Amino acid sequence: MKNIDVLVIGYFGFKNNQIDGQTIKTRNIYDLIVQESPELNIEFYDTQEFQSSKFSIFTAIGKLLLTRKVVYLPGQNNLKHFYPIIDVIQKIKKFGIVYIAVGGWLNDFLLKNPSMVKSFKKFDGILVESDALKNLLISNFNLIQADVLTNFRIQAFQPSSNNDDDFFRVVFMARVTKLKGIDLVIDYAIHTKANQQNLRKKVLIDFYGPINHKDSLDFLLDVEKYDNVRYLGVVEPEVVFETLQNYDVLVLPTTYPGEGFPGTIVDAYISGIPVVVSRWKYLPEFVEDKKTGFLFDVDDKNAFFAHLDKLCNDPELLSEFKINAKLKSDEYSHHSAWPILEAILNK
Repeated sequence: MKNIDVLVIGYFGFKNNQIDGQTIKTRNIYDLIVQESPELNIEFYDTQEFQSSKFSIFTAIGKLLLTRKVVYLPGQNNLKHFYPIIDVIQKIKKFGIVYIAVGGWLNDFLLKNPSMVKSFKKFDGILVESDALKNLLISNFNLIQADVLTNFRIQAFQPSSNNDDDFFRVVFMARVTKLKGIDLVIDYAIHTKANQQNLRKKVLIDFYGPINHKDSLDFLLDVEKYDNVRYLGVVEPEVVFETLQNYDVLVLPTTYPGEGFPGTIVDAYISGIPVVVSRWKYLPEFVEDKKTGFLFDVDDKNAFFAHLDKLCNDPELLSEFKINAKLKSDEYSHHSAWPILEAILNK
């Protein structure tokens, strides 16, 4: 078998085409390395294979025995149960490991699993999504090889829709779960119906994303109850920007414990729309308050409502925010991401 220059290990979700933040980021990392390194033999292993066949571990081991460098994007369970296998083979084959974080849970994970810090110290690089998380890893665990690789997209999209009609269009595009704030978005739908006389336009709210099973019944009942709310399914990655450009603002009132840098914020900026986001975890790093959108405290429902009402009633401000959002998206291009990843791959 042919030697492998780079092996990307992560949850690609190819078996059922699972679309979420983890699978999209994992695929983007793989696609970027393939695009920028045509001279290398690059392969991947989809850890979703474990769900259908435990014997697929032998496929992973076979690839690990042939590789020069591993790019590793695990979830917490994978890090606990699969990494020990990688560690054993690495001691024999001496390949380098680049760890890329998905989400913002790594500091808490290492605090609860201090025995794993020793393994992280051996990695060629630890790439996380925010400066705050990088600084925590350095100060708490002396992981001096930690650096920031923000979420990015490989694209050259230019928005074309102006949404100059009689509606103010709000979009939620993430996992549909109470931890991501869907109840607050529904509350805003109720607020707009009760206060339509104070709003310049009628507000329409669309939800996209996989529905968390535990929250599905309550959510779908709410969708049926309110005529200004729709659930429109899961958007394929290749049409995300075309879809989002038709909206005025994206909302993410999340309190999700493992939140890192939600890709939906990047998608909104690329599509030329601002965001209204909770001041939660590391999110303030990614929103220029009163420029690319608004931040609000998680316990301040009225501020969330007021920010959206303001954008609905002030078309000049909304237009300014849309321009700023598109300009902000330049920071999250693959052109910015590749030099950081390339430098560690070449170690």
